[in-house]
Amino acid sequence: MQKVISLEQLQRFKDALDGFADEVNIAVRTSAQKTCRADRTLRKIRKKRYHVKSNLRSVTPSTWIFYDTKENRWVCFLLSSLQTHFSDLIQRYTIDPAGNDLLDSINAAFSEVLSHPCLPKRRNLKPTPEDVSILSENYRALYHSYVILKYALSEIESELEIGLSAVNWAERDVLVGSFGSEEQFRHNLAKKYYYAPERHFDPTCFPIRYVALYQSAHFKECGICYYGEVKAIRRVKRKKIRFGVRKNNGEEGYYLFRIKEWKRLSSPIEIQDEGVFAPKYTNMFLLMHCQKTYELFQIRSEREYRCYRQIRRILAYSPWQADWKERYPIEGGKWIWVHDGHFDLLDERERLMLSISALDFLQHPTNYLQNIFECVARQPEPLEVPLWVIRENEAYEEKYGVPYREEE
Repeated sequence: MQKVISLEQLQRFKDALDGFADEVNIAVRTSAQKTCRADRTLRKIRKKRYHVKSNLRSVTPSTWIFYDTKENRWVCFLLSSLQTHFSDLIQRYTIDPAGNDLLDSINAAFSEVLSHPCLPKRRNLKPTPEDVSILSENYRALYHSYVILKYALSEIESELEIGLSAVNWAERDVLVGSFGSEEQFRHNLAKKYYYAPERHFDPTCFPIRYVALYQSAHFKECGICYYGEVKAIRRVKRKKIRFGVRKNNGEEGYYLFRIKEWKRLSSPIEIQDEGVFAPKYTNMFLLMHCQKTYELFQIRSEREYRCYRQIRRILAYSPWQADWKERYPIEGGKWIWVHDGHFDLLDERERLMLSISALDFLQHPTNYLQNIFECVARQPEPLEVPLWVIRENEAYEEKYGVPYREEE
């Protein structure tokens, strides 16, 4: 099946690109971006100029090189590489016809950012002070908007590779069924069928196209290892199923699922936080891409899947156990701040929404997932004043310890 770049994916990237362009204009307007003509600054940069990484030694009109005075380090924004990466995606995949106008506006936004007056005008030069911009108060906001832009592009590429945009999240057509004993499991596996009491089903459960087999912790092999496509569904009395019939349930109604072939998952799904007693439901995408059982039943939308995957990736690659402090962009314009064994969920203006112990989350994620999903789904509050005014006031309060007030 041909993979398509959806309108929603294009809109997310456009929003990130617009956010970066806004931060550039804010940085210029608030004079946070300063010229590097001052003698003191020149001496500082000249001491550091030869420590720039080899791949940053040439300056082109589509590369911004910054010297961050707070962090005392060089920073490079490779805008041309982002544009090239985006163009490659457009060529490799099909665009949703409804997104052609949005694609034109993205290309126009790239052209506007790449032609910004603060970009270097000379080519193939070593980064001398005349080619370097100095950022102070607004460096973090500008840098993080650039990180969001890069992250949005990598997320779109990753989603296209796994086919995320093609998933119908409203349809949960995979039944996850359990067994009373390991003997029953082996019998069902050999005879290629599965059965469950009719009382566990209602009309909203259908259609059921696949059955996955849940083996509880006391089985020799636990978790979800097998699944199969449903060939036929029949409603029968329990006595018609020739396995383990009891005298008191022979007349009870059951659903019998005939399976074409049982297949083994390439990577079994481990049991964590949520088991299966009565039948539960998920979709084929989650069955193929999840690692833990709770993921199959807690995640119910594309946004929730992206958010959960981003948090797991952050905790997997961040040394959160140590004295580590860093912020990462996640779904919905929110941020994750990892610090001192915790991670905080911050809103668009970096205000605290939720604080969670990283260890507690990894051990019992179902205690926190729904709260996280609700926070991420919240719409940003409309700004009563421009963002650049808010940033100026916050910088003033941080510097002087009192809120900024205009003279009456």
